[in-house]
Amino acid sequence: MAKKKATASLVSKFNLKFKKRYGKYLDRIDAYMLRPMMIDLEWGLMVYLDFVMEMKNMESMGASGDLAISYYRRMMEQQKPELYDIYDETTTTKENPENIQIIPSNDSLEEFTSNYRDNYKNSKTKLPQKVAILNLKGTMLAEGGLCTRSIDSLCKELRYTAASDGIKGVVLNTHSGGGEVTAAQRLANAIKEYKKSGKPIIQYIDGISASGAVFAGVYCDEIMGGGRTISTGSIGVVSSFNRLQLEYFKKYIISIYADGSEDKHEIIKSMMEGNHEVVKKKSLNPIRQEFARVVKQNRTLHPTDEVDVSKILKGGMFKYAEARKYGLVDGIGTRLDAIRRVNTLANQRYKAKAQGARTNTSVNSQQVSAKHAMLSFQ
Repeated sequence: MAKKKATASLVSKFNLKFKKRYGKYLDRIDAYMLRPMMIDLEWGLMVYLDFVMEMKNMESMGASGDLAISYYRRMMEQQKPELYDIYDETTTTKENPENIQIIPSNDSLEEFTSNYRDNYKNSKTKLPQKVAILNLKGTMLAEGGLCTRSIDSLCKELRYTAASDGIKGVVLNTHSGGGEVTAAQRLANAIKEYKKSGKPIIQYIDGISASGAVFAGVYCDEIMGGGRTISTGSIGVVSSFNRLQLEYFKKYIISIYADGSEDKHEIIKSMMEGNHEVVKKKSLNPIRQEFARVVKQNRTLHPTDEVDVSKILKGGMFKYAEARKYGLVDGIGTRLDAIRRVNTLANQRYKAKAQGARTNTSVNSQQVSAKHAMLSFQ
């Protein structure tokens, strides 16, 4: 009991000191801290713990700007794409993933993809192809800010990898609680466009893949869990509003609508009036239906006697064992295992394409011969 009181006292002193020094920044800090909480509780708690550590660093550094700077630098470093050289040491016709040597590359994604055709493809020395690890980390946002990255950056990286002949495939390294619907849809579209290149993409869950990260991730060829402690799910839709902001809007903001514009801002007006059924019917339910459709269309779900498909799609989070049983993940492994799997899928597709080309050539030759025979017969 004494220890709890002492801890509470320290927290109280810290809060008072912090408010006195940084009070004018509290609105922005609250928005940064609470926004992920509104998206997914488990993810929000993790962000909150990270936030507390940043506050301690900020207190010791003595400048509010250091919070934004340190967070932004760390976030950008974590989000940076990684390239790995693939050396296939297989000496037999049967591929053995254990014979694949994987070495981190110093090349940046943008420079490598831009220079590959000129500097690598025409080289007399046989150079290794690469597998790219692209990072989906943090809250998925349609538009970036001072301390956040827009999902468009990741979509651009997917376009780079799709266009480069030197990249065999992608591992989408994921640790995200989801985010905005628009951001999830943009990433899903980018993955679908990437797959038109014929290259494989695997989602690797390195912690949490929830909500919007699942919406986009199900479009990948396979989903691999990084261990039995990973969590995935939260297949549902929620919209959270700050009650004080709604009250402020209702009290101080006057909106005048033109004739014929009665339905404009219907969602916000319904929220202020406490009519949540309109919000669900007009906004949340259609998005949730699309979410469920996307998951069922792209994953083969495995209901059990105790849990049917509707239960899997009700927003719950699942650890690896349950997620594997229900069909939300395909396997388990390390990041290197994910790279090996991408390499294997790429090789299989290349061989199938080559075989198909030989078959088409043979068929065309037979058609030409038949045509000549018909001409001779006539």
